Amino acid sequence: MADVISIAVALTLAFAVGYGLRVEQERARRKAGR
Repeated sequence: MADVISIAVALTLAFAVGYGLRVEQERARRKAGR
């Protein structure tokens, strides 16, 4: 069961990092477009 929990945590962290990078790219693109 510990494996399932660690996998879920890893997926959550990966999703959070990917979302953060996407937000940063969008913010940079908006700033450059201005």
